Amino acid sequence: MSVSQIRKFLEESVQKNITWRRIRIMGGEPLLHPEIELILTLFDSYGKEHPQTEIELYTNGLSKNRTIPVPSGIKIHSTKKTGKINSLFEPYNLAPSDLSITDDFGNGCWITSDCGLGLNKYGYYPCATGAAIDRVFGFDIGLKEFPMSEEKCSEMKSILCAYCGHYLCGGNYTTPDSRVSLNMLEPMTKSWVSAYAEYNRKKPELMEGGRL
Repeated sequence: MSVSQIRKFLEESVQKNITWRRIRIMGGEPLLHPEIELILTLFDSYGKEHPQTEIELYTNGLSKNRTIPVPSGIKIHSTKKTGKINSLFEPYNLAPSDLSITDDFGNGCWITSDCGLGLNKYGYYPCATGAAIDRVFGFDIGLKEFPMSEEKCSEMKSILCAYCGHYLCGGNYTTPDSRVSLNMLEPMTKSWVSAYAEYNRKKPELMEGGRL
């Protein structure tokens, strides 16, 4: 995301009187963003003006070669990755639609209810996972303004959740100790095999969110 897009998000939140319980700055690895210091300053200023909102920075702990001063008002969470391959994740590349599941998918799963909206440079999504699915499959359905109704999110879930392995967990969070180690053998259904092949051939062109 550009600094301009982040400014738009914060200003839109104020203009529409949206009260956030928590804002998480995530990636990828956010510390690799070339303008991360300015971005953190913007979020810190917002947090001081809206103390009811927790501002959190999630880092994988692998970017130790770059030291970034993080404002004291922003909480740091490290996911403590040890390398590029990390086990004990839920299988992600399993499309329920490939497995003869015919739900309408509009209710989503625990991520859409517990973690909340996702926002990237292409717009708002029901969750960050859905935003990643759109980036690979190229549906180009990110909302360019904050979705003021649940109906908008349900429409996106009906498309995105049909390709998300998290949906297969019955809508519930599975603890790491109950997961099977994936290592480099993550299962993948045909829709994902095809989508990755097309992505490697030519990345989808999605419309970016508006800028001020």
